[in-house]
Amino acid sequence: GRQAAAEEALRQAVQLIAEGIAPNSREDEQEVDMMLACLLLDRGRHDEAIRVFREWHLKAPSDPTFKFFLGLGLFLADEEPSEASRLLNAVGGGRLEPYIACLEKLLDYGLPSLAFTFLDQCKVLPDTAQNEPSLVLIDARASCLDRDFSAAVTRAEQLTMSKGGEKATGSAAQEAWRLQGECFFQLGDMDRALQSLNQAMTFERKFEEPGFFIRLGSVLVAKKRWKQAREAYVKSIQFLPTAEAWSGVAYSEYRSDELQMCYEALNEANLLDNERSDVWALLTLVHLRLENWTQASHGFKQCLKLKADCEDLLLEVAAEFSRPGQSRQPDFAESAARRAMELRDSWKAHAALAEALVVQGKALEAADEARAAMERLVDQPEPRKGIYDRALRWCDELGRHDLAQALHDLQRSCDQKAKRSP
Repeated sequence: GRQAAAEEALRQAVQLIAEGIAPNSREDEQEVDMMLACLLLDRGRHDEAIRVFREWHLKAPSDPTFKFFLGLGLFLADEEPSEASRLLNAVGGGRLEPYIACLEKLLDYGLPSLAFTFLDQCKVLPDTAQNEPSLVLIDARASCLDRDFSAAVTRAEQLTMSKGGEKATGSAAQEAWRLQGECFFQLGDMDRALQSLNQAMTFERKFEEPGFFIRLGSVLVAKKRWKQAREAYVKSIQFLPTAEAWSGVAYSEYRSDELQMCYEALNEANLLDNERSDVWALLTLVHLRLENWTQASHGFKQCLKLKADCEDLLLEVAAEFSRPGQSRQPDFAESAARRAMELRDSWKAHAALAEALVVQGKALEAADEARAAMERLVDQPEPRKGIYDRALRWCDELGRHDLAQALHDLQRSCDQKAKRSP
């Protein structure tokens, strides 16, 4: 899994630093050691983690970071509870900030479960601290990392609205609005996501993180506001050029029918990272629109080679390769549809595959895929009827009345089920 891969990479980094192969400072060595030890702690390898934490604690006994992590490790291992309690209680010296710094480090490492363990089980912080803005934000961030987006929104709302419904102020409130925007995006509520991100931008401090504007661009793309999305991605590029941002610019330009601008943006993305399958899929579509058949074929082969993970673009590629004319390459259309289906078993993928198969004269297989698409659309009569009508036309053209009857029976059955559903 991902944690195993991360552990292996960190172990290699530790080895390179120990052998003097990788340039490093004491801070680099400490950071890699701590990250690896925290990962081991999260994976239940308490003894290994505690050994690393104790080594650093002995080097700097007064450092609150090492007190915190050694204490947390001992608490999780259920060893020496008195020492664990002493270390954890000694971290802050009566202040909350050192605890916040350690919890932020855990979240930066992508380990929300360890943050929750401290907050919910260690009982070190007073109850009054639970409503401190910095700690509320930690809790909300941890929930977001744990993919409990509804819980994250609920917690963040404590910071985004003050009493009386007035706008909250301060850096914690601004970050809470940003976090809400991310959570609403993940929940698929693009209206509230955009509202939250716009609110985050009304504060005096201006965002300079490229990732913020990439997320804003993604929300605007979902709302089909192509020009505004392009502007958001360009803003991200102004802070840091990335393949992801250039890909976003390209997608926005493609949807605006600005093919030349799209092509130029895709080239910029490829210069930064030529292993993004979405870029190659979009390049395929651009070349098909420009009737550059050879380049389109090359782009699609590269897309498949990279194990494409861009479902929607793959379905568009499948549709383009199924169209009559010089662009028609039904074998490519079939490959695109099948890859999309591997990513998600959707009615759209089955319908695209049916189109690709019928062009190749594979009527029986095409009818099977059309039926599979219809079965997934029991409660959506309009797209189901569209697939049914097209499939009937194939059957008539091929003289396959048996397949037509089977499709008719399925359509009637789906209609009956739809009427019975509440």
